[in-house]
Amino acid sequence: KFIASIVLASLAGFATASDESDMPTVLDAKNFFENVLDSDTDKVIGDKPWFIEFFAPWCPHCQHLAPVWDELHQRNKEEVKVGRVDCTSEFGRPLCKHYQ
Repeated sequence: KFIASIVLASLAGFATASDESDMPTVLDAKNFFENVLDSDTDKVIGDKPWFIEFFAPWCPHCQHLAPVWDELHQRNKEEVKVGRVDCTSEFGRPLCKHYQ
């Protein structure tokens, strides 16, 4: 049973990893300057522009637009990067305050 649990946990990890690549990148103050902007030059990292959603999970407007952001990512992931910042989270709040 123990080995089966490890195998199932590993498979669940693979499923989650592939599902995450199909979704916009979750950004926060810890990874924003590693993925989006170079903190020294304020230039975009990489060769694709970013579309970033700053949202609150309780916001009806944000909830309504979430599928649109997901579709934007799905249809255009070869041309642009799509990310989202939860403005209610501990590490998302500083970014939302900075870019309000």
